[in-house]
Amino acid sequence: MGGVCSCRVGRGSQVNAGSILDRVISQASNEDQCLLYRLANYKKGGELIEAYNQGGQPEVEKLMREQFGILMYTDGKGQTINRAEYLRWKFRDLEQVVLPIEASLSRFDPLAQWNDHEACWQMQYRGSLGETLLHVLIICDTRMHTRIARILLKCFPRLAIDVVEGEEYLGASALHLAIAYNNNELVQELVEAGAIISQRAIGSFFLPRDQQRMNPARNTDYEGLAYLGEYPLAWAACCANESVYNLLLDSGADPDEQDSFGNMILHMVVVCDKLDMFGYALRHPKLPARNGIANAAGLTPLTLACQLGRAEVFREMLELSAREFWRYSNITCSAYPLNALDTLLPDGRTNWNSALFIILNGTKEEHLDMLDGGIIQRLLEEKWKTFARFLKRLIILVFHLASLSLAVYFRPADMEAVLLQWPEEITDAVRTAAECITVLGVLNYILVQLGGEMINVGPLSFLKQLSHEPAKLIFVISNLLILACIPCRIAGDRHAEDAILVYAVPGSWFLLMFFAGAIRLTGPFVTMVYSMITGDMLTFGIIYTVMLFGFSQSFYFLYKGFPGVKSSLYHSYPSTWMALFQITLGDYNYADLSNTTYPNLSKAVFAIFMVMVPILLLNMLIAMMGNTYAHVIEQSEKEFVKQWAKIVVSLERAVSQKDAHNYLQEYSIKLGPGDDPNNPASEQRGVLVIKSKSKTKAKQRKGAVANWKRVGKVTIHELRKRGMTGEELRRIMWGRASFSTPVRVVSPNAGQPQVSAVTAGFGDALTAALDVMAFAHDFDLSTATEGIPTNIDAKQIKTGQSKAALNEQQAKTIQNNPETVASVQPHKQPIEEQTKLSGLTDLIDKSIDPVKDVEAMNLKNTNHVYKRQLAHFAMVAPPTTEKSTIVKKQYFIESSDNDLGGKYKTIEVRECHKFCIIIN
Repeated sequence: MGGVCSCRVGRGSQVNAGSILDRVISQASNEDQCLLYRLANYKKGGELIEAYNQGGQPEVEKLMREQFGILMYTDGKGQTINRAEYLRWKFRDLEQVVLPIEASLSRFDPLAQWNDHEACWQMQYRGSLGETLLHVLIICDTRMHTRIARILLKCFPRLAIDVVEGEEYLGASALHLAIAYNNNELVQELVEAGAIISQRAIGSFFLPRDQQRMNPARNTDYEGLAYLGEYPLAWAACCANESVYNLLLDSGADPDEQDSFGNMILHMVVVCDKLDMFGYALRHPKLPARNGIANAAGLTPLTLACQLGRAEVFREMLELSAREFWRYSNITCSAYPLNALDTLLPDGRTNWNSALFIILNGTKEEHLDMLDGGIIQRLLEEKWKTFARFLKRLIILVFHLASLSLAVYFRPADMEAVLLQWPEEITDAVRTAAECITVLGVLNYILVQLGGEMINVGPLSFLKQLSHEPAKLIFVISNLLILACIPCRIAGDRHAEDAILVYAVPGSWFLLMFFAGAIRLTGPFVTMVYSMITGDMLTFGIIYTVMLFGFSQSFYFLYKGFPGVKSSLYHSYPSTWMALFQITLGDYNYADLSNTTYPNLSKAVFAIFMVMVPILLLNMLIAMMGNTYAHVIEQSEKEFVKQWAKIVVSLERAVSQKDAHNYLQEYSIKLGPGDDPNNPASEQRGVLVIKSKSKTKAKQRKGAVANWKRVGKVTIHELRKRGMTGEELRRIMWGRASFSTPVRVVSPNAGQPQVSAVTAGFGDALTAALDVMAFAHDFDLSTATEGIPTNIDAKQIKTGQSKAALNEQQAKTIQNNPETVASVQPHKQPIEEQTKLSGLTDLIDKSIDPVKDVEAMNLKNTNHVYKRQLAHFAMVAPPTTEKSTIVKKQYFIESSDNDLGGKYKTIEVRECHKFCIIIN
């Protein structure tokens, strides 16, 4: 577990949170002074293991009940512990202790955020991490350790409230660990024993990597080995454990509860990139998570997905938020909300935390995937048509550059000519007019356009965004240089004016690169230029500068004192730099090396320089540029879209808030009022998209039916293999009689929770499969069995009596259609002692009796049940030796999406004693 999750806790000292456990594991042995590790250690040994191997479960349970009471507070009933208890454990090996001052505590120290809380296992008998025996048994994660943990929890249920008290794993409870090790049965027993559902794991090991330092990063990327959201419910979601997620929700967990970073369930599944779990939590049938909550960084789940580059989760979020207006076959018309997606708020202000801004500033390949097709591209197209005015802006720029070129071209060659006078010749008149037009254009751009943009977004945000647009930045600097020529003209300083103008003219033409990025032909090459300058050239420039510093001093020293040095480029240190730059490009005279004080030494230094710089460094630069070219050209289409999007957003910010609000009204539609009617920014608006889908509703419905058939076949096969019925399996797994969201029902034998071997490896898979099917295809399972009583008959139904009861039940259920036979009355036979369960007895604790005499469920009042839902969900007993009667039955189901255009369609239902299946 160690290696990368480290944090500094003081000057010159470093604690590796993950290696703490590794060190404990390597040191734990039977001879360890800690009593806990003599009972059970991380090497999967200890006295408890030996006792279990010798006497089994009764021996271990006897040992625990007789001797473990003294290791706990008030014989296992627990008590509240304070700082003194913690300090006695922390400094247990020291003879003298200097109590720390709270101001000097590290940010990870438990005392810095201490609250008195209840505990069961005494602090003085805890391990090096502050863990209890139950924690050790769960971490070892073997079948034997799990059985011992369940025995321990059975003897002392209050152990479920204990948490790890050490600094590195602070707050981790047995419930957290059981979820992390996917031990669902133990999770259920911990919840029943009273484990704290809202317990937070806040140790340094459970933080993102960039937050494990004493000086944490200001903006975290949430990446870490064990950052799972602090709460047990978040851990279950990050582990994609739907069964435990349902159980914790039923036990009172809140999916909208936020951790130290403000992240709730939907944020955490985005961080862990759990696509299926996001939809499951958002559309949970009992307690769905609320979308749109912002964390401490101001990021909603949607914008967080953009920040981290979770492209698949991002697309799933957009689809889940869409509002469908109409559908024809596989063509759909939907609106996608823009409040978190667009760069504009409904009132026209700039939304700096929008998904589009985050995507454009991203550097991962996943950010390019988010721009490629879909809703983002549709939004950009609408904004381009509304804001860009591409040809209009390009024509204005060309006119400005033409006037600037005329002003430069007609400048007099005579340096003594007076420029600030009334023109007499035609060339001077053209030059003066061009200069006036240029200055007016510059003033209009700086004062009106840039000034309005700065007022709209603020000075700091304006400078921040300008730094991400090199072409626009260079053009702004060039305009400022042109304005700087005016004081020089008034002062009559022709040389200063010419020097400034030399830099201003090429910079003004550079804005054409900004518009070239919006053209598909030149867009990728503009991206290449930017990438090579900021990446390859920067790296090469650093190494090249180091080389020039060293060799320029050598050449300057070799030529120093030679009589003819004044006529060469080596007469001064700056000119020596330029001489070496010319040598780098191949412009040199080898004969000049003989005109030095040390000719042979000069030639040797020259040879070394030629090998190091022109041969090595220049070829490395060429290779780096080749890699950049290959990478950009491979992503040319996506890079073009990104460059085009940046231009659209840049042009959008040039308009006023009022105009932006009017433009927003043009390319979006109103979806509904906001939370605050008095706040225009809260209004819900969306972009309308018409697109084709791969499947029609009819195909989706057929796919759902096929999936239910597949689930039915697998279920029947597994039930036959285990020799039991679906009702027995449901009661053993969850203690309920329906497929709705798991709700724990207290049974008469709740004193000793029974766990059957039947559920091992099968119960969780079956429950998860049925729940996922129901939620994915919009089946309302909570009403599927409405009207079906769940009472259990007092007597077992024999084979001869079941036929008469079946006929009587059929006669009652065919009042509307006498020709149709609905066989829904299940029948059962008792489970004999010699069944297929006998091969799984090694999974059952010896003290738990095998499941016997589970009676059948009598389905009544079926007239009040929707027959189609009953056909999906009526689980009955496996057939006896007699062949089950299959009766075909037709229903007319109302359909709003029928390929044939009709209002109704006909389906056939085969009903049998095993499972009701729809046949198309």
